[in-house]
Amino acid sequence: MEKEIKYQVVLSASAQTIEGPAIRLSITAPLLYDAYESAHAVSEQLGAVAELSDGGVVINIIKDKNYPRSGAIDSVKWCEYWKYKCIIQKESAMGKGVLDKDDYEPCSAAFDKIFIYGQKKDKVIMLQNVHGKVVPCIKLTQTERGKNNA
Repeated sequence: MEKEIKYQVVLSASAQTIEGPAIRLSITAPLLYDAYESAHAVSEQLGAVAELSDGGVVINIIKDKNYPRSGAIDSVKWCEYWKYKCIIQKESAMGKGVLDKDDYEPCSAAFDKIFIYGQKKDKVIMLQNVHGKVVPCIKLTQTERGKNNA
């Protein structure tokens, strides 16, 4: 196996539930880029929405954060825990004005429990403060058969 350095975008987003705790998500976009600059250009455009679908709530990574219906490049279901991290505001921090990292705890609740839609006609919640961070990653590639045996 050979190793290649690639670049990937990780989106950070937040959501505020109605009369409930603040939520922060970190979602890994599925695309790999050869150059940091290419990944950075894309990171400025990507957005995320929580959407109610037939199978429950999914988080869609969308092409353009200014247009919720711009097309999803990936859909993250709650059971796909390797694609995201979720933290939620602690009960002890409810009502607190400015929150810091100690005011959150890990959350594994189903997206359906986190994003309550109630009687809303619009089944899409735009996640707020979405920004992408470019991170390097290692892609393992299969070497050509016999190349290492010569």
